[in-house]
Amino acid sequence: MSMKVLMVTNMYPSADRPGYGAFVKSQIDSLARAGVEVDLYYIPGYRRKLSYLSAPFGVLWATLRRRYDLVHAHYGLSALAARLQFRAPVVVSFCGDDLYGHADESGKATRRSLILAWLHRQSARLMQGVIVKSAAMAELLPSTRAEVTVIPNGVDFERFRPLDRAACRRELGLEQDRVYILFPYDPKRPRKNYAGVKAAVEALNRRSGLDARVLFADGVPNERMPLYMNAADVLVLASFWEGSPNTVKEALACNTRVVAVRVGDTEQLLDGIGASALCDYEPEDIATKLEQVLCSPQPPDGRARSQHLRMERIAGRVLEVYQRVLGRKDTRRSLEEGSPGAS
Repeated sequence: MSMKVLMVTNMYPSADRPGYGAFVKSQIDSLARAGVEVDLYYIPGYRRKLSYLSAPFGVLWATLRRRYDLVHAHYGLSALAARLQFRAPVVVSFCGDDLYGHADESGKATRRSLILAWLHRQSARLMQGVIVKSAAMAELLPSTRAEVTVIPNGVDFERFRPLDRAACRRELGLEQDRVYILFPYDPKRPRKNYAGVKAAVEALNRRSGLDARVLFADGVPNERMPLYMNAADVLVLASFWEGSPNTVKEALACNTRVVAVRVGDTEQLLDGIGASALCDYEPEDIATKLEQVLCSPQPPDGRARSQHLRMERIAGRVLEVYQRVLGRKDTRRSLEEGSPGAS
């Protein structure tokens, strides 16, 4: 008998936000391919905050209508809604902001978000399974009865793969000879630190004469993101905090060069990766690392060195958490038998 899971999340792609929560959809798809029956309960909190108040009743009703082996909640607020039912054990995946808080314009967490982050951290005590994206996130949690497991989000290596740069630039209407630095986030989100990136690119252009441009990809559907990854010369990440930045892992799968600050698990992700670099937050240091990476004769090798991030392998690790919570030992084998080979 297959495992039945109710996935509760406040992040999921929609027509107006096609890239929002794409990693949740990818995880659901990979679990389904492994034979898990997954139903989705989506909390559209960004449209209507009152959705969080009705969510506990919606989740309870869902568990009354169908018997689930467990409930898996993505993000702290979703976990609070999921935990108010007791028909099935709950596994929570904390994502980053829910434990760190939300930044203001100065890069510091707001008081309201810190209160919510504290509440989310304490809620881990009520869960039967806890997943975080990085070891740094695990250190934020109090002692829990449940084992805390570090599992970064996986990457769809079939979608995110090296493509011809010239062809990608033609499709996106970009100049063939221009240097493009990819910033795949909303520049209005303070946590993503676009101000630092902008200053770094200006410093790079002053010192090198490259006339590099920032390439934005906010709101781009996940299926089109490989075009941007492959069209760019380098991806830059300067966020004040992250769990395990998905864009860095997707760039590595595309063999795109990466410059990133030390945040979340970027030190582990870029360890030993050619033609990529870690940097400090100072714009001058970001500019220096961008110049070094752009001029590096070493070919990018992120794809070959990040095979452990394949979606099916990450799904296998999530299944191990499910099995530990439920006391099962039979599902891992079926996943491995159905997994495609590495490429």
